[in-house]
Amino acid sequence: MVEVEARLHELVNPRIVRSTGDDRDLEGCLSLPGYVAYVTRRERVWVVAQNRHGRRIKVAGEGVLSRALQHELDHLDGKLYIDYLGSMDELIPVAQLAQETGADEEEALAHLA
Repeated sequence: MVEVEARLHELVNPRIVRSTGDDRDLEGCLSLPGYVAYVTRRERVWVVAQNRHGRRIKVAGEGVLSRALQHELDHLDGKLYIDYLGSMDELIPVAQLAQETGADEEEALAHLA
């Protein structure tokens, strides 16, 4: 499941069938709490899957939805966003991000969701 902007996408056996462009932005994950990193993902993706009733569906995503789809599909393949980093030194502690933006940690992460 992927939820973006109050819309829930339930995808069974999803696969990306097309992608275009590149987008580099901060990304985090509950699998590695307290850290984020800049990750390059495809800007737009098209996914085919089945819904919970077995009907074939298509989802096109750009921006946050595209990033979320790629992130969650990576989990199905046993990958985390840190697998795209050249070094663990690229991880940014959320506390540091909050300090740099002058916000508390929750506010600093708000744009990642």
